[in-house]
Amino acid sequence: MLEIPTEKACPGTNNDFSYTASPERHYRNMRRRYKGCTHIYGNLEVTHLNIENYNYDMSFLEDIRYVSGYVLIGLSPEISVLPLPSLQIIRGNQTIRIRDAEASLAVVLNYRFSDPKVGLTELHLPALREISNGIVMYAQNPRLCYVDTIDWFAITGRGRRSTMFPRGDQTPPFNRKCDGCPTSCKVEGISRCWSSSEKLCQRVLPDSCHRSCPYRCFGPGAEGCCHASCAGGCWGPSDRECMMCKDYRMWNQCVGSCPARFSKLNQICYRQ
Repeated sequence: MLEIPTEKACPGTNNDFSYTASPERHYRNMRRRYKGCTHIYGNLEVTHLNIENYNYDMSFLEDIRYVSGYVLIGLSPEISVLPLPSLQIIRGNQTIRIRDAEASLAVVLNYRFSDPKVGLTELHLPALREISNGIVMYAQNPRLCYVDTIDWFAITGRGRRSTMFPRGDQTPPFNRKCDGCPTSCKVEGISRCWSSSEKLCQRVLPDSCHRSCPYRCFGPGAEGCCHASCAGGCWGPSDRECMMCKDYRMWNQCVGSCPARFSKLNQICYRQ
């Protein structure tokens, strides 16, 4: 584990939907693992929060900005609100296979089976700018609001093929009968939000990239494409003009990996 004063890199997990301890110890282990982490190298798995009337404190997730693998939120009916206010990038270098699809954001089965009126109602991702690989899947979250207000294309850049919201299940993928978004969230006549709070609007720029742009763009035409190493957008075509880096930053340049004789700390390459 590597630490500097404002950054903390932590290993993720690869448990899928399984766990080995009691539900209470599972939660405590999760809290110890992720408290104060800003970068998760591996997968962020938030599962089995299912103890009725237990005082779950999920604030330990609030500093996470980057996940190199997938994010799984599943089988957690006893939390009403899950805050990930700082998460900017889900890289999707590893995905989770669900229903014959490879997902990098999977939110599934978050309701009490004995009482479907109890379950996750809000997932806060106001800083999320990019999911680089894998699809977005929401399945069987009958209490979860605001999913259908989000512009997922702005986050994935891959159109409808990048989302999967199964509607043939007896339990719906999310709740469509929620309070509306605040009027302050409205952009070009459409309100997008993660909650009814004005602080949790989805802020996206209109997407009008040329079809030849594989990722984001900063201007019209094929000449306006962002570099492949950029995440979340750019203000020019080079790997030195990125809003964020998909993998690593070396000085002012975004790179896919750190060169020899450089070490990695969070998303930064530095000379040994």
